[in-house]
Amino acid sequence: MISTKEIEAAETYSLRQEILRPQKPIEQCQFSGDCDSSTAHFGVYSGKELVGILSVFNAPIKGKNCPNSWQLRAMAVKPQQRGKGYGLLALAEAEAYAIRQGGCCIWANARINAVGFYQRAGYCVDDEVFNIPDVGPHQLVYKALT
Repeated sequence: MISTKEIEAAETYSLRQEILRPQKPIEQCQFSGDCDSSTAHFGVYSGKELVGILSVFNAPIKGKNCPNSWQLRAMAVKPQQRGKGYGLLALAEAEAYAIRQGGCCIWANARINAVGFYQRAGYCVDDEVFNIPDVGPHQLVYKALT
């Protein structure tokens, strides 16, 4: 059985480390804003196993005129569970949350290998590729919320 639910920031740290920051200490998996009252974290479960995570932060989108924008961060799905729709479920939860908060757009600094996922989910992609130190090349992806 697949389910999603809002979880605490600390519940995301182990998957953040395992998938997004291997060989880094767990402290580098704790982000500024994780515990802000506006921030939300979502977990996707296969049965009782946490297989995917996504966090959403109220943050301005650079270079775009979008008040009350929301940033997606730390999307991760266990490699053996990819391609089963878990990432789309997490994305839908984050988008719905941002809409409930009055958000007009949602965005992410997407790893290059994840850009296609966001495009399939209806996100626009900026052409510029930029590097996030110790993480790698990224592109800005964004979507208007209705």
